[in-house]
Amino acid sequence: MIHLIFLFKRRADLDRQAFLRHWRNVHAPLVEQLPGVRRYVQNATLPVQGQLPPFDGVAEIWVENEAAATTLRHCREYHEGVLADEHNFVDIEQVVRLQTVDHVVLAGAPMHRDESQPKRMTFFKRKAGLTRDELLRYWRGSTAPSRVGSRPAPLRAKCRVALRL
Repeated sequence: MIHLIFLFKRRADLDRQAFLRHWRNVHAPLVEQLPGVRRYVQNATLPVQGQLPPFDGVAEIWVENEAAATTLRHCREYHEGVLADEHNFVDIEQVVRLQTVDHVVLAGAPMHRDESQPKRMTFFKRKAGLTRDELLRYWRGSTAPSRVGSRPAPLRAKCRVALRL
């Protein structure tokens, strides 16, 4: 499964509620019309330890494979609908687009559409001189399993390998 991840900052002239309202009520139906979308998740960010997050929202579009991701990125509905609408509520200069592949560490129970659970996403760059494969071996072999064993226990844990689009 391929995940297209979008990190959004709202336009400066919109308050948080206006941003979320547009994202949920106008933008989401446009994403639902895209070919090959298996799942679409909108993550509204929350302050952590009193600090505002650098982004207002993180969107996840799940597609079956690389071919489906390519088809989606090149289709008319994406360009004329989804991308065109981003100008209405997103600071376009600040959008970060990633393509990721999951490495499931702890699957957890399936979630239903109306379920809401907290999610922690941590983005980092690999250390200079460390290859992508070395980072993956380290992360999957030592860091991710130790996070799963921490308390309180997570309901599900994933390691996403990202390539910036």
